[in-house]
Amino acid sequence: FSPSFSVTFNSSHWASGRSDNPNVVYKSVADDYEDFSNSGSDSFTFNETITGLHATNEALFYFTKNTVSATGPSDISETSASITYFTRTINAQQGSVNHASIVSAGMNVYYLTP
Repeated sequence: FSPSFSVTFNSSHWASGRSDNPNVVYKSVADDYEDFSNSGSDSFTFNETITGLHATNEALFYFTKNTVSATGPSDISETSASITYFTRTINAQQGSVNHASIVSAGMNVYYLTP
């Protein structure tokens, strides 16, 4: 497994940027940041290539060239032993140029658009 970029959110490692699946974000097993294949791991497919990920205390942000989506605490649902992550699009016009162009300051996230 060789992602181009990754972040930590909700006790899991989130990674993307694989050349064979550039539009997929992978989630590791909780508290095992290297296990992307056992129970508790997951993957999320987007319509466009993921250009970056960013995590704050409040949300995980998914960037493509044309969109920004997020998963916040209210978007996480736990039923029995299963955790479901919902993703909402928060900007459907401009996304991020690349992972290195995304930074946060306090509660704000800034990024360079195309």
